[in-house]
Amino acid sequence: MWHARDLDVLTAEVVLLDVRSADEFCAGHLEGARNIPHTELRHRLTELPTGAPLRVYCASGFRSYLAQRVLRQSGWDDVASLSGGLTTLVLARPAVPMTAGDTARGLAASVR
Repeated sequence: MWHARDLDVLTAEVVLLDVRSADEFCAGHLEGARNIPHTELRHRLTELPTGAPLRVYCASGFRSYLAQRVLRQSGWDDVASLSGGLTTLVLARPAVPMTAGDTARGLAASVR
């Protein structure tokens, strides 16, 4: 599990994975995040870099918890779900930079 306070200490090696729907992602997401909706995750695991730490989030924490379980069962060891989701993070850190649009929708381009 990771928390809002951990956002400041995430390193460049960490992959932020937003598992909300594409529409939710386009409405606003954390800078640098990649989007794979939790309902598509099992079919898109090859888009994720192996060995990179993954920090997963959704709106409330439930979908990211499910995604964390899928990822761990699929061999990712360093994966954590955001406690309370993006809703809690934004309440705790209202000035956190958010990006709108779908410029970071998938991971395929960044993995190549």
